[in-house]
Amino acid sequence: MPIKGEMEVKIETLVTAEMLRKEGATCLSLSRFQAEWPNGAEITLENLLRAADLELDLPWWARHFLPTPLRAEFGRQVNPLWVEFSRQVAYLIWQLLEVR
Repeated sequence: MPIKGEMEVKIETLVTAEMLRKEGATCLSLSRFQAEWPNGAEITLENLLRAADLELDLPWWARHFLPTPLRAEFGRQVNPLWVEFSRQVAYLIWQLLEVR
């Protein structure tokens, strides 16, 4: 149910390998997805977390399948996470180089 003042956004609740293929998913992602969900996957937190464990590209999926208003909100919230991730990677690289 949308929060007061927000519009309701409809989204497909079943993701299939065919949908992913049509949008250009990589062969590796397609094979991993099909092995785990041969009949498609409902969008649930459990399945999203499993997709993360399988190293499927959830940001790619979000950019291709979220409706425009949700895609914009996703981008707004995920951008700072990528910046922090990159900073942490920089620290890790530096630590590894210092050990040498």
